[in-house]
Amino acid sequence: MHEPRLKQGMGVGYAMSPTGADHCHNGHDTGYNSWGPVLEQPKALGKVEPLPLNDLSPAKVRLIINSSLWVHFLNCAVCCYFVMLYGQLGLERLAQLVSAVTGWDTSIHEMMKIAERAVNLARAFNIREGLSSRDDNMPHRFFTPQASGPLQGVMLDQEAFQKARETYYDMMGWPDGVPSPAKLAELGIEWVVPLLNTE
Repeated sequence: MHEPRLKQGMGVGYAMSPTGADHCHNGHDTGYNSWGPVLEQPKALGKVEPLPLNDLSPAKVRLIINSSLWVHFLNCAVCCYFVMLYGQLGLERLAQLVSAVTGWDTSIHEMMKIAERAVNLARAFNIREGLSSRDDNMPHRFFTPQASGPLQGVMLDQEAFQKARETYYDMMGWPDGVPSPAKLAELGIEWVVPLLNTE
């Protein structure tokens, strides 16, 4: 169902997830290959177009990042992913709901920054505990063709995957997979910098 040889952008999301391969805070390529509720959500964050399942271009990486950040915010806000996504609530409506509940004049930008802060803190924790960019990978079997079934002969392209991973790092402000001091300062969590012992 969530096979990264089919959903190749999701494969990148699996590798970058702070909690291991998790389809819940990830992008679903099958929702990006045609217009529908999954592709409607990230429109509030910029221009999007349907993309093929095996596309690993910067446009797909941006969709994966934005989808992941949106779900990370839902986790921070203790909101049900299914209600928010499949109920087609939308980011604008969610910002209104957060404003109504908290009394804060919340924007989509602020919600995404909250999510980005959470992801960067999780990334920093993992780095402090010994994980590195070497761990941002997929098992070898996904780079080999599926032997049988509906996906027979389909595989995740290793070179395209590695390029997409580097694009992910660039978009997140993570040179070599480590949040940069500038990125952490932008998010107001510069106190994390001394904890990132990457030697």
